Amino acid sequence: MCRKNLLLTLPLFIIISVSYPFIRYSLKPSKFELASNELSLNKPQQEALLNVFYLSGYFNADKLWHDISSFDKTGHPEMVFRSVVKSLNAAGVDKNRYNPALLRKNLFKEEVENMGVQDIKAWILYVTQNLFKREIGQERYELTAESSINQNQHTNEYIKAAEAFNMLNEVLHKKQAYDEAWITGASRKGLIKRIIYYNELAEKVKIKHDTIILTGDRPLWVEIDGLDTVTKGELQKEKPDVDILNLTPRDTHDGKEYMLKLASDNKVTLNEKKFIKYEQSQECPLGLYPGRTYLNYKDIGGKKITEAIMAQDLANKLINKKVIIIDASHKDKKRRVDTVSTGRSAGEFLIKKIFQKEFADQKNFSILLISNNPYIERQEIAIQREINKLLKDNALNKENYVITIEGVGAASSQKNIAVILPELAALITEKYKSNIAEKYTREELMYQTRKPNSTYITAPTIEKPSIMENICQSIQNCADRIIY
Repeated sequence: MCRKNLLLTLPLFIIISVSYPFIRYSLKPSKFELASNELSLNKPQQEALLNVFYLSGYFNADKLWHDISSFDKTGHPEMVFRSVVKSLNAAGVDKNRYNPALLRKNLFKEEVENMGVQDIKAWILYVTQNLFKREIGQERYELTAESSINQNQHTNEYIKAAEAFNMLNEVLHKKQAYDEAWITGASRKGLIKRIIYYNELAEKVKIKHDTIILTGDRPLWVEIDGLDTVTKGELQKEKPDVDILNLTPRDTHDGKEYMLKLASDNKVTLNEKKFIKYEQSQECPLGLYPGRTYLNYKDIGGKKITEAIMAQDLANKLINKKVIIIDASHKDKKRRVDTVSTGRSAGEFLIKKIFQKEFADQKNFSILLISNNPYIERQEIAIQREINKLLKDNALNKENYVITIEGVGAASSQKNIAVILPELAALITEKYKSNIAEKYTREELMYQTRKPNSTYITAPTIEKPSIMENICQSIQNCADRIIY
């Protein structure tokens, strides 16, 4: 009887003994998972990001090696490269049976000297920035117009990745009352869409104090600030449908008419030739860019028609209450105002009111931030970070003051991957800024400022795994499938 029991239990004992090290190894998180957790990426988002890297060709041997050798600070770029290739092989990248969950479990799990979580966070940002492709001053619509990425064969997969990051659907409000409403600035059509969404929200939630539009000194130009006939027709209705308002196409004829009217209303004098378009960057005055049609001002140093003036005009026409316009400037005069600079200005205005005791002894504030996807979370993170800095700079955090930003907005009006992929890169950047790897400067990693390895170097040759290594990897994959 004992012998029979032994014969029955022996195979089970052997299976457990053999599989235990693999199960134990699988339970250990990879450094990619640890780094992603610090960036507040959940498992579906981690796998979606890896899928984007895979579909975009960033795991191609030469591209992978180029990126690693361009930013590596471990002193062992070849070891890092071999580690990634091993993980890719385990995930089936070389056999057309790619499994992002297996890659998530294995990526950077193998120990490499000087390779820590900081390095992996930097790698994630560096590779994601390959998606950005926007030069300084370039607008999203210009990137869309010049890009062939819309015809990409992997469009549906990219869309699924964006859905994992909640970049496409409407983001609803969570509360019934907010202290202030902040509407993020945009081009004319984009801002109209956000104002209409705000008007709909104002019927459902209570805004206790100010409604503010976050804008600045961005100059208007014809190609981005004209309205198409569909939008103008929708605006004639008592309650325009925000879902009908597509952000493209834009109408240059309307753009010219609108800008001329704003100039007239604001008593801004123009030259006889009302518009000017620069062809070369060296021709452009500070803050202007080639390929755009601007108003041709008679007084170069005088008043200009800006996004802030446009925002006031739209608010007067579309919002039935007093609205405050934030007219921000970027500290770098070569760059236009952005989410960070306008959000900081709005935060400074709120803190000024706190010091003036406009809110008595109130210490907790909730701000409803109105935007639209695919920008909502990225803008929420950026502005919340600036607000937290302001609270700290003014020592209000020590007095338990809390200002919470909650982003809401309409669904993305178009599933355009030439917009979505750069926005995904921008979102990862904002998450990274909140969890910076101090070993690296952002300038080393960002698309617009980094200096990749300019010397083309073929990727190191990797020996094919032995039969025994393949067997062990197959067992490990089985363990990983059980765990994930």
